[in-house]
Amino acid sequence: MEGDTVITLFEKITSNENINLAILTLKKNKGSKTPGIDGLTYDKFIDKYPDTIEYIKQQILEFKPQPVLRKEIPKLDGSMRPLGIPTIKDRIIQMCFKQILEPICEKQFYNNSYGFRPERSAENAIAKTYFHINRAKQQFAISVDIKSFFDTVDHSVLLKKCWAIGIQDKRVIKCISLMLKAGVMDNNKILPTRKGTPQGGIISPLLANIYLNSLDWFVSKQWETAKTKYPYAESVGHGQGNKIQSLRKYSKRLEQYIVRYADDFVIFCPDRQTADKVYKITRNYIEKELKLNVNEQKSRIVNLHKKSMKFLGFRIKAKSKEGRYVVTSNVAEKSLDKVKQKLVTKAKQIIKNPNPREAIVYNSMILGTINYYRMATEVNRNLNRLCFQLWHQLKKKCRLRKERSKASKLKFPSLKDTSLTNMWISDVNIYPLYATHKKPMHKTGKETNQLKKNEQILFDKITDEWTALRYQVYKRDKGRCSFTKKFVELDEFQVHHIVPLKDGGLNELKNLTTICEEVHRKFTKELHT
Repeated sequence: MEGDTVITLFEKITSNENINLAILTLKKNKGSKTPGIDGLTYDKFIDKYPDTIEYIKQQILEFKPQPVLRKEIPKLDGSMRPLGIPTIKDRIIQMCFKQILEPICEKQFYNNSYGFRPERSAENAIAKTYFHINRAKQQFAISVDIKSFFDTVDHSVLLKKCWAIGIQDKRVIKCISLMLKAGVMDNNKILPTRKGTPQGGIISPLLANIYLNSLDWFVSKQWETAKTKYPYAESVGHGQGNKIQSLRKYSKRLEQYIVRYADDFVIFCPDRQTADKVYKITRNYIEKELKLNVNEQKSRIVNLHKKSMKFLGFRIKAKSKEGRYVVTSNVAEKSLDKVKQKLVTKAKQIIKNPNPREAIVYNSMILGTINYYRMATEVNRNLNRLCFQLWHQLKKKCRLRKERSKASKLKFPSLKDTSLTNMWISDVNIYPLYATHKKPMHKTGKETNQLKKNEQILFDKITDEWTALRYQVYKRDKGRCSFTKKFVELDEFQVHHIVPLKDGGLNELKNLTTICEEVHRKFTKELHT
């Protein structure tokens, strides 16, 4: 668990290449137009400090972060989540640190942690959850809720964990400490921050994973990575193989498997007695070692054969089928309500002002919803009513055509009711909220290794803003074509403008997506016919 000593971290962080990439990355970030307490957006900041690289380097050397600006956003349960928005200067500095520190931490992070990590996603976490229910036959799920996690992180514990994981440069540790203690401006008053890491900071998700990484390994060492007298192969596990069978037969250890996404995690166990013991041990570790509070009202042990658990916006249960139990999952009620609110609001905006740009934004919201929630086995039934509600709402202001766009055919190949895709605003085909279940994908090592190699090649080719954008798009999309969902090698990699430049589209990250050569040819052909 102890990382190798690194003595040149600070020099890497303050290198011109690293600072330049941080500046370019933040420029394309959607938060670049949101100011901190100094009132400066990204553009205003660049205008004020034209020699940005040298200015940022000097600011890191004399690091004194400004307080973050407190803002609140609504949560699914109706309560408010506090966000801390750093200034543009501090966001660039945090990005400089994140770019160098993240690869060091990734080598030490636990394999079944999926939140805010490169080449990992909620889909991988759901896939692992399905695996433990379907194949590992884990009947009980322990859902532990950490009370106000981001607000109660202990700074001294976090800094010790940063050092232990491999961030062994005292100058870097000091800068992280200053970030944590920067303070918060709330209602024009600056308040000290003695605990917590602000949600909204660029480096906060990485620090959160560093903090909870020891929890992952604590649970894992009780069972999955427990030391045995016989040296079993490390690749064997997940409820299968000789090591697991031997542990079940000869040891008195408690069988348990953790799946974590940020501060949201589930521990799977085979029976109630084991689950009760594991919950007590885990709660004790969280409270004593991590100095965090467990919300006992929201934490629960669920028998998946009888009730469903909630995880990452889904309701998940094990249903009896042909003599065995298999996963059945639905979109959680609160998640569905949030989706409905957003889409209905956007549909009303289109009705008031029907134009291609609003239609494209609506389509991107539809696709984002489908791509995420299609992991639910009952997604078609869950979204069906809302699909027709939106269709009836929009058809009054849309032109109806018999034909479908080629993009629509690519996106919805199994949709037989073509009336759902016959609505157009100008030359934009409105997409329906139609989804069929897609089995969530596990993280594959072979593809991940190739992705890292491809990212490094693109990174080395960064010479201007466009090549930096291509790198960011490929990395964000994890090297997958947004239409075919297949992995794209570099010789077939194309960047597509969602809103064409001729129609007012911009060279910005949210308007760009990864596509393969085949899809690119189809779009080009369609454009010229």
